[in-house]
Amino acid sequence: MKAGTRLQFDFSPEMVSKLDGLKEKMGAASRAEVIRRALYLLGLAVDGDLKLKKKDGDRYRTLTVV
Repeated sequence: MKAGTRLQFDFSPEMVSKLDGLKEKMGAASRAEVIRRALYLLGLAVDGDLKLKKKDGDRYRTLTVV
């Protein structure tokens, strides 16, 4: 595997707990994998390629990648 650039972030205890919870729910191998996936989705949203829909009275959101 090609070596990447190592970054270091400071997270509050609450955000570390949230990150670890997401890691477990996703079945991710590491916290870094969660961050990489989140950055991918954020990139889609910023580029306008990810749409969030919420129907009236519906508690769930639908993600659509276009």
